[in-house]
Amino acid sequence: MPRKVNVLLLRWQNHVNPALQNNLPWSEEEHCLLFTLFKVYCHQWSKIGEKLVDGGFARRGGTNIKNYFYATIKRAIKQINSHIREHNISNKKRKS
Repeated sequence: MPRKVNVLLLRWQNHVNPALQNNLPWSEEEHCLLFTLFKVYCHQWSKIGEKLVDGGFARRGGTNIKNYFYATIKRAIKQINSHIREHNISNKKRKS
């Protein structure tokens, strides 16, 4: 069964295009710029990608940028929750 045109286009834009450098690690500057650009452009991942390239960083697909953004937030939430749990456990031990 052939793929629809829009599926093929999205696959090209986010994965197959040889100009993309999705496999490169994110630098600290790129990370900070991503969150700054998110404040301006919200969920416009392709626009954020264009601005990252304009800032001199690797060309990445919109899906790669979105996945990195949400994975970073998820890690931060896990860290905060673990600190809260540790804090609650230490407070319970003090009260005992």
